[in-house]
Amino acid sequence: MNRFKLGLPLAGLLLVSGAAAADEIVGQVGIVSEYMFRGIESSDGAALQGSLDWSGEHGLSGGAWASNTADSGTELDLWAGWGTEIGEFGVDAGLIYYYYSEADETLATDPSYAELYLGGSLGPMVLRAYFTDDFAGTDEDGLYIMGAVSGELCADTAWSVQVGLSSGDGVEAAFGEEYVDYSLGVSRMLGDGFTASASIVGSDLEYAAGETDKPKLVLGLSKAFGH
Repeated sequence: MNRFKLGLPLAGLLLVSGAAAADEIVGQVGIVSEYMFRGIESSDGAALQGSLDWSGEHGLSGGAWASNTADSGTELDLWAGWGTEIGEFGVDAGLIYYYYSEADETLATDPSYAELYLGGSLGPMVLRAYFTDDFAGTDEDGLYIMGAVSGELCADTAWSVQVGLSSGDGVEAAFGEEYVDYSLGVSRMLGDGFTASASIVGSDLEYAAGETDKPKLVLGLSKAFGH
């Protein structure tokens, strides 16, 4: 899983890869009952997902993450970043490129775009901002600000809570308004690199007749590997 998308609970990712060392390559493959991107259903059913991430010296890192989507074939996210620690604080920054393999065949506008991010952390708390000047191919800006906190419930079991705000002219062009998304999740390591997860994901978007988006239950199973 791409660690910036948080499609599975953040706590599960921390349990699997939180101890990543320099010059390490780690990967993950898995399935989720629905691919949710910032509170939006993106796969119209089960999604197969995988990632490969590298961490090197001097805080440099990079990787790739992929998933099937509902309308755009395969989504491939490529990212590169840098992070360091200043006392008890962690900071990170980088670039993500979202590529959709079949968007030119199914959609009028290619939604592929690049996004910058800047974040910080303190203990189990994370705050990060993402910015693009071409949100989902709209030629308009988009800003996403998210905060997350995670912790252990018991041995091999963790919880996570995340809240995010999507705003900007590009977001309003795509969804009609700015909106808040949220997720509450638990994950458990099963041994041999397997992790099971369950999360409630939703947003405050309004659809037809003023009906508010309903929360969804997302289940997942993943297998981590690496060296």
